Formats: sequence, C-alpha cells, structure tokens
Amino acid sequence: MTTANYPDVMMPSYNENRWSALYFLSFMVITFFFLMNLILAAVVDEHERAEIERTQQHQKDATVNLKGAYELMDYADTGRIDRDTILALFTILNTDFPEFRTLTDDDTKLLFAILDKDGSSTITEDEFMDFGNVLLLEFVKTSEYATLVELHFPVFFRSQGYQRFCRMVRSNMFEYAIDGVLLMNAIVIGIQSFPELSGQKVDLDPKYWDGSIDTIWEYMETAFAIVYCVEVIVKIVVAGWKSYSESQRNMFDFFITLLAVLSMAYVYYPNDFSDTRLIRLIVMARVLRLVRLLTMMKRFQLIAMVSVGESTCWSSGTPRLLFHVHPTHVLFLFNPRATEILPEAASVVQILFFVMYVFSALGLQLYGGLITRDPSNPLAYLILGTDFSDNEYWANNFNDMVSGMNVLFNL
Repeated sequence: MTTANYPDVMMPSYNENRWSALYFLSFMVITFFFLMNLILAAVVDEHERAEIERTQQHQKDATVNLKGAYELMDYADTGRIDRDTILALFTILNTDFPEFRTLTDDDTKLLFAILDKDGSSTITEDEFMDFGNVLLLEFVKTSEYATLVELHFPVFFRSQGYQRFCRMVRSNMFEYAIDGVLLMNAIVIGIQSFPELSGQKVDLDPKYWDGSIDTIWEYMETAFAIVYCVEVIVKIVVAGWKSYSESQRNMFDFFITLLAVLSMAYVYYPNDFSDTRLIRLIVMARVLRLVRLLTMMKRFQLIAMVSVGESTCWSSGTPRLLFHVHPTHVLFLFNPRATEILPEAASVVQILFFVMYVFSALGLQLYGGLITRDPSNPLAYLILGTDFSDNEYWANNFNDMVSGMNVLFNL
C-alpha cells in the first residue's frame, strides 16, 4: 500500500483509457488512506485498552493477595499487625525468595516507617494494602550524590558566587548555548563536506597531513572540542559524577567528547601518525551529539516513550519518581510498562485480505489474459523490449487470483 510505485503501475493503462484510473485510485483510497489509518487506530485503541485491563487486573490481584496475607498474620483478628511481625516478614522475603532483592536492617526499618502512616508502630489493613508499592522502593544515601566541591570545600560550596555558578550551569540558557554551539558545529561540517557531498573532486590541503593545527578547519575543530570539554567538566563539577552518569544523554556527550579529545591528541601530538581522515571521523562522530536536540522535543519524547514501553520519559533516560523521605536517604520508585497489541491485529488483517480479494477478483475480470507470453497471441509482443519484460515482471498479472493478490500486495 505504498505510493512509491503507484503511478508507474497505473500510467500504462491510464494512457490508453483515463477511466482505468478509477480502479487503481479506489484501491489506493480504501487501503492507503482508510485501512492504514484504521490499523493505526486499532493499535492505539488496543494499546490503551490492554493497559487499562492490565492495571485493573494487577490491582485486583494485589488486593486479594494482600488481604489474604494480612489475615494470616493477624491470626488474633485484632485489626493490627505489630512491628516485629512485619520485620519478620521482611526477613522471610530475604531468606526464602532469592529473586527478591536483599533488604538491609535500615531498609526494613524505613519501609516499616513508610507503611506506618499513623505512627502507632502497628500496621492496619488499610496501611498494609500499600505493601506491594513499598517493596518497589529503593534507597540511596544522599551522600553518594555529594560533589567533590561539596565534600572537600564546603565553605566555597555554600558561597553565593559558587551557587550562582551552579544555577547557571543547571539553567536552560546554558543548555541552549551548548545547543547553539552544536548547530554551528554542524554548519561548519556541512560547509567543509559540501564539495565531497556534491560529487566534486577534492584535493586535500597538504597542511592536513603535517600534524599541526594550521588550517581554519582545524582551528574550528579545536575550538569546538574545547567548548565540549568545558561543558563536560563543569557539569561533572556541579552535579557530581554519580548524578551526571545517570543521564544517558550526559554519558553520550561524555564518551563522544572523550573520543574526540583523545583522537585529536593522538593526531596532533608529534608522532608518525598524522592522518587527517581520523579527524574527519571524529568530526562526523561529534555530529551525533545533535541527536540530543531531539530529546528536547515533546513529540520525539512521546515516540521514545511508546517505543521503549515506559510510562514516563525523562531527559535523563531513566524513568522514576524521586521522593525525599529521610534526611540521609533518597527514594526511587520504578514503574515499567509493556504492550500487548499484536493479537488484535488479526481482525484488521482479515479486513485487508477481504478488500484485496475483492479487488483481485475484479482485476481478474478486467485485466485477465492481457499479459501473456503465448507466441500465438498478438498481445505477447506488445510489451517485449520494455522495462516490464526486461526485468522479468511477467508473473505480475491478473490472470489468476493468486497473481492478482500479488500485484495488489506490490501496490
């Protein structure tokens, strides 16, 4: 159902009789403009329906299982479970369920504190209903996110000047400035590569082989490399390596920049290797940084969200909710998502098959026998020497239902 070769298929018949266009036009209208959108609508509708059903079933199963577990632990039917029982439950999970992550004593105490909303040191049935969600929580000490400046120069870290510098690095204006440099880098690469891309013969400047920075392009490449290095350094200083490395975009920038710096140092440092083609590869790799601009567009964020099946799409590439629940801990909640839509496509495929079957039967009556290699049939000589015959397209015809279906599939 592509329009790529639609005119080529229609034009020979259209040149003979303008009315023949109605056959091809109606097929394209029904299949390309209607059925394709119907398929998309069915996929989206089933995706949403399956997500709702999966969520409802998950909630139902969780409620039934948690109530059953609560009744087992509240054997005296007091309406409350004491602290020791809950901590023992965590111990059983650690001991008897190796697929479950190991909880430390500090983790179990924090999880109990989260469950105990009323602070009574006992857990009611309503509070226990959150047990499944609480088990998804992970704890990371905030000290692990401390930067070197915060740890070793606390006075300087708290100064107004440094805090203004941190706000500037974290601001959107800083990101916009780097994106502007990326665009300029792309423009420079486009100008530099235009002669080759346009098919012109290019004679390399001998200065590209001398291992020195002595051309305008090399000066620009070096300047861009310095800007990218400064960007990486200041972001690591401000955010700290742990926080910086959790962003996929940051790590992409880091490795591309590191590769560029190491490769340029190897080329320009006095040695036997000074091949400028390596620099060209570096420049091409650096252009990949432009991909980061797509992450700023909401439409591309939506595409990424649906493609990877996550419920939340963050610029860092890691979907999670962040809660501060303890002075020395940070809490993360993960929420994965999956899709279950393929079975629903069967009904749409049946509709498509029906439409193609009807058109194939119609084509059999209208065009059956017009394409033939029978030497006794004068029609056999009409398309000899054409692209159709030279490329062995003889089997593409409406002489029978199967061949007609194949033609429609090609269309």
